[in-house]
Amino acid sequence: MDISCYNNIIGLSSSGCGCYATERPEDYNTSLSGLFITDLELLKQIKNLEDCENTTVWDILVNCRNNAIRSFISDTNALLMQNFSLEHQPFYGGIGQNKSRDLRSINELYAGIRIDCARINSGVMVINEIGTIFGESGTITLQIYNNFNEKIGSDIILTTESDKASVHILKSPIELPLFSKHGKLEYYFVYLVSNSPKSNLINCNCGQFKPVFNSESPYYTRRHVGPNAWANFIMVGGFETDSLTDFDQDMPINASSYMNGLFLTLELKCKVQEALCQGSLDFEGNPLAISMAYAVLYKAAELIADAILKSGDPDVQTLVNAEALADARDEWIGKYNEMTTYIASNVSVQTSDCLCEKNVFGLTSKGVFS
Repeated sequence: MDISCYNNIIGLSSSGCGCYATERPEDYNTSLSGLFITDLELLKQIKNLEDCENTTVWDILVNCRNNAIRSFISDTNALLMQNFSLEHQPFYGGIGQNKSRDLRSINELYAGIRIDCARINSGVMVINEIGTIFGESGTITLQIYNNFNEKIGSDIILTTESDKASVHILKSPIELPLFSKHGKLEYYFVYLVSNSPKSNLINCNCGQFKPVFNSESPYYTRRHVGPNAWANFIMVGGFETDSLTDFDQDMPINASSYMNGLFLTLELKCKVQEALCQGSLDFEGNPLAISMAYAVLYKAAELIADAILKSGDPDVQTLVNAEALADARDEWIGKYNEMTTYIASNVSVQTSDCLCEKNVFGLTSKGVFS
């Protein structure tokens, strides 16, 4: 779970904690909200949890804050789905055939696949596996560009096996947004042709859906179901080129129905949590931001209190007022639940294209998306 959007939503400590200065993180006193965990009076006892050999006060604070953020994301996602519905159902599956007997005749230096993205704010494409089906054994070097002529990530070395499909599982999945504030997005998965690809198609062509690539009439404007539900998010086609520097130029309207020896296993989905936080929290323009900070603060406080109360060290137990801390923990749990419920009930669906409002009859009505 990516929690980077909430970096420094609350700080660890507003004081120097000089006795623990050697181990403290550089940003221990950085708080975008102005809230700090150890400003809560009862949590000053956290110093009693330190195990000098294995962990420090700062480890405890950082871990509890991170876990609090994860809990906040999970809990608010669940609450959001009580009030809203997904505008776009996620797709998990594959694109492209992993078999073909015929070789493709490529006349340009480079070949690959072109992916035209529906402009879905908070939509994302996650590539988990890239498969190859070529005529000879060897390797190809795959590069990814967007239509702003920006190279995405590092080169990907893919193995090929003679007349046989080969699957490359990515150690780090490739996450590509479907939305750019600067305009429509396209991605180009391209390789230097040194080995003839097979003529594998985008799909089996055995049903009613024929994936004809036409940028003036993209098929993602229509609804698709089942194994073709990926077409609600993207349009895919094969292409050839002699240049890797012209992707920002006007590309042809059409592309082929061939995958040029590649096939993908991927996820196409919406990041529901971006209804609350995109990139980073805006404490000036987002009226819910401070409520989110307090929610994370209360959850972190609850987690720390649990750690103190469940400590098996008798010395710790004699130093804390267990009853007062337990009462405070229960109060923090109540405040956290109040905050998360309030946040999920007051979020605006206009911040992303992922959610639509439920009306009183249980149906959905589309929001106004930016």
